[in-house]
Amino acid sequence: MSSELAFDGELPLRLPLKACSALESYPGLLERRNRCIAAIGQDTGRSGDWLGRIDELLGYAGALLSIDDELEVELSAEVAIAILDAAAFEQELALEVLERAYGSDVADAGWGTSGRCLRRGLGLVQYVELRFEQCLPRLCGLTTQLALEFQFLQQAGIVVLSLSKLRSKVYKGRREAVLDFYEQDLSELASNSGLYARLVIGCHDTALRCSRSSSIINKPVLTYLDSLGLLLVSLEQYSNDASGVALGMIQLAISRLNKIVPSSQLNDSILTKKKKRDFLKNAISTKSRKWTRKKVELLPVLQETLDDFVIPLALLLRYRFTQTNEKLSYQPIETDETVLRKLIPRGKAPELKGSQWYLNLNEQSLQQETPSQGAYY
Repeated sequence: MSSELAFDGELPLRLPLKACSALESYPGLLERRNRCIAAIGQDTGRSGDWLGRIDELLGYAGALLSIDDELEVELSAEVAIAILDAAAFEQELALEVLERAYGSDVADAGWGTSGRCLRRGLGLVQYVELRFEQCLPRLCGLTTQLALEFQFLQQAGIVVLSLSKLRSKVYKGRREAVLDFYEQDLSELASNSGLYARLVIGCHDTALRCSRSSSIINKPVLTYLDSLGLLLVSLEQYSNDASGVALGMIQLAISRLNKIVPSSQLNDSILTKKKKRDFLKNAISTKSRKWTRKKVELLPVLQETLDDFVIPLALLLRYRFTQTNEKLSYQPIETDETVLRKLIPRGKAPELKGSQWYLNLNEQSLQQETPSQGAYY
């Protein structure tokens, strides 16, 4: 059975098709097990489907745990698989909610709901760590990986919320408001850019700690976060009247974006266009459907922020910084990446706290303790 828990980056884990002999005396459990196999095998689903699948898995795990406090190794593995798959589905649900919330009027509420999913999921991973790692040592790498992924997703959620707030400042209720962006708008946009940059950098640092086998964190994610951090720091530099540094930094950010975005979306110089408005309309209307997918890709919610906001903002900032530097500041453009990287601040990475789970023997179910109110980290 231990081979069933060899983690190769693919979730959900699969229950063996053949049930172990210890379950033969429990026909009801065999039926629940078959429902779990079906739930794990579903392709995808809307949020209601995720919740139903989570309930099915946790119900089966609770029923197994209620048999005996000291389960056989094979049954312990079944419980661990069911709980970890439920945790993985909490990840999926959190990402789905976050994607729907981005750019909407309910971004804060969506972020809170997504955070509760992540708290539950991390708590489930920690429950497995405490309960089963002694008898299932192969779980160690898997639970460590999943715990880091939950931390990353919580921090990525904060990044998405921050971008949603920046977006509302730029678009101001009209999709083309970015086309008429003035100096006072830049000052307002830069007001929290230092904090947002630290959050992005902290998220990037957490992503670097994850295993290469992660199905969530990959090179495009790292590149996206690196370029976004540079973009936000460039805003802060510009607000400090360092237009030469800001221009060098936004150019570096765009060169990093070029690793995950086709050159056609980034290489057209805005200064060669007759009308800034026409160029930016073209940039904003360019969507991910024209992107040739690679073997690994961004999470959908990060892809949405990239296409909808990060790319057009980066192009706009390059244009604005260039105009200011050529007409007002006359500062040399800093092109040394080593110098630019030294200006990057230390990251800020809030820690996610997992919720507490316990076995309710009366109901033979695994249940979450009543969560505390307030922030989830």
